[in-house]
Amino acid sequence: AGGGPSSRLATATLGLNWTAGYMDWTMQASQSKGGGGNSGLQGAASVQYTGQRAQLVLNADRQVSSSGLGGFVKTDHMRGSWSYALSEQSNTGIDFDWRKNRSITINNIRMTTGVWLQRNLNPFWGVRTYYQHNIIKGGGVESASSNILGFSLDYTNSDF
Repeated sequence: AGGGPSSRLATATLGLNWTAGYMDWTMQASQSKGGGGNSGLQGAASVQYTGQRAQLVLNADRQVSSSGLGGFVKTDHMRGSWSYALSEQSNTGIDFDWRKNRSITINNIRMTTGVWLQRNLNPFWGVRTYYQHNIIKGGGVESASSNILGFSLDYTNSDF
């Protein structure tokens, strides 16, 4: 006797990576086919610029995944970051993240923006001060937002 609705998903992907000067590009495209015959286009694109003092990373993608409840969740996601070396020990930057989730029962948008300043204490340890502003809209509730002012101690080991 039959179970609940199917949310199986099969995906075929084709991608391309290339480098030109200080720029690295990545593109992917895929087609998804669900158990119920529904299909969805997926894809991703990213570009990264690395200069002597500045770095810029931009990403955009669409993903389709099974919800486990007999349907699928489509997610559109864009993010970016820019950082700049103020000196050999200090960096600053800006981050942006936008995500829209769509499914049978819920649709929502989440956006995060932030700025930060980091001071490296030695090759492994750094101190970061940051500010983030978060907004979430949809999902059957009123919008919500938050502001976060933080301080963190960061450890980086490239041998991990």
